[in-house]
Order: sequence, then C-alpha cells, then structure tokens
Amino acid sequence: MISGKNIGYVIIGLSIIILVALSSFTVRLNELTHASCDAINPDNCPHRDYIPEQTFLGVLALVPLFGLGLYLVLKPQVKESSTQRINIKKMTEGLDEEEKKIIKLVNDSNGVVFQSELMEKTDFSKVKITRILDKLEAKNLLERRRRGMSNVVILKGGK
Repeated sequence: MISGKNIGYVIIGLSIIILVALSSFTVRLNELTHASCDAINPDNCPHRDYIPEQTFLGVLALVPLFGLGLYLVLKPQVKESSTQRINIKKMTEGLDEEEKKIIKLVNDSNGVVFQSELMEKTDFSKVKITRILDKLEAKNLLERRRRGMSNVVILKGGK
C-alpha cells in the first residue's frame, strides 16, 4: 500500500522536475530573445533578463503543489496503536476458534471485507460463514450491510 509520505515524495520530485524544466525553458527563451535583439548595444536590449508571465504563473502553481508534498511528507503517520490491538484481543475473548478467525480476517482487511472474500480465505461453506457471522452480529462485534448481490462485513470494535 502506498503511504501518504511516499506520495508526498513523488509530488515534491515532480514539482522540482517541473521547476527545472520551466527555468531552463525561460533561460533558453531569454538567450534566444537576447541574441535576436536589434539594439545597437546588446547590453541595452529591452528584452534583457525578461521573464515571461507564464513562468511566474508556473512557479506560482508549483508553490502549493510543493507545499502539499511537504505536508504529506512531514505529516505524522497514523499507526495502529496498541489499544486497537488490545481491543481485538478483548473482542476475541470467549469466542471459539472459527469466530476468532473471522474477526482476525475482518480486522486484517482494515475492518471491512466482503462476505464472499471470507468464504475464500477460510474455505468455510456459505452456510457456515453465515452462521458464524450471525453469532458475531448477535454479540455486537460486527455487522453486515447489503451491497448489491453480496454483503459487506464491518468490524464494530467492541462488545
């Protein structure tokens, strides 16, 4: 899974590449304009050190993009806390092995998983999965929501 920090690095890298390209085009344009100047003294050329508005607009657009990249890189990463792991341990207290297996699979899928995916991962029959989910729903540990022709299983997080 791609983290926000990695996306931030990509955005910063792209911003720098675009800035380098933009500045090199501006420098080259300035050289060409200066070389084609008709002024008698080339140092008095009215186009000398001219920076087009497009360059300013490009840099102006890159500043917030670069800022977004920095924000993503420097933003503290949210990690699974030990209290969440303890809650899962507490949730599975008093459950049989099959119920624990289901809770663990849903938790490992960030708390949301399709019922059909649980069947694939456990090799339990559709009926067995349904019965286990019925028990876990009755214990208020998870809930099922209808999504089209299938169910989404959502971990509730507490008794």
